[in-house]
Amino acid sequence: FGLVTPDTLEKGEEILRKIEGLIGEKTKMDQSDAKSKAEEQVLMESIVEASEEFYSVIPVYGFAAERIQPILNTDNVRERQEMIHKILHIQFASQLLFAGLYNVKNRNPMEYI
Repeated sequence: FGLVTPDTLEKGEEILRKIEGLIGEKTKMDQSDAKSKAEEQVLMESIVEASEEFYSVIPVYGFAAERIQPILNTDNVRERQEMIHKILHIQFASQLLFAGLYNVKNRNPMEYI
């Protein structure tokens, strides 16, 4: 682990909240009758830029030959948020395991349960 720090993951979550707000604005705009193409385009560009920022902060491996799709709906936002939370939990669990291995001679492993 260690490639992505908790601070980096927190920054990724902030960007996802920003994207979620932009998607909410787009949804409201889609539902209203008074929408202009220029405003919609500016909003979509903001969503794409925020998606690019997210992917530059949180690297995505295994997609070198494919285009990374922008985060355009709330389902995508939720998937990325779940991914970040899982990474945080894995990092915490690995720290516990390493601490247990470090102290295995001094403590009974059952004390960690």
